[in-house]
Amino acid sequence: MGSWLWVKKNPRQLFSRHGIFNPLIGHRLQRVLRRHLSWLDFLVRAASGYRRWLPAGSARAEHRQRALDLWYRGTSP
Repeated sequence: MGSWLWVKKNPRQLFSRHGIFNPLIGHRLQRVLRRHLSWLDFLVRAASGYRRWLPAGSARAEHRQRALDLWYRGTSP
């Protein structure tokens, strides 16, 4: 979740066993988590409430067919 800027600031991080993009300094970890909080919240809510937005039965089959048509044949929905 880090960036190349961190590697630029600390080249020894390339050889770290924790990985090159792992924030090693506490305040960097907090910054990353702060930036990704809304994204992580969205993912948790989407995963826990999938029954409300995931189509089921014949609606699922229709969505699948429309997606395949759009992907392979380029037809518009």
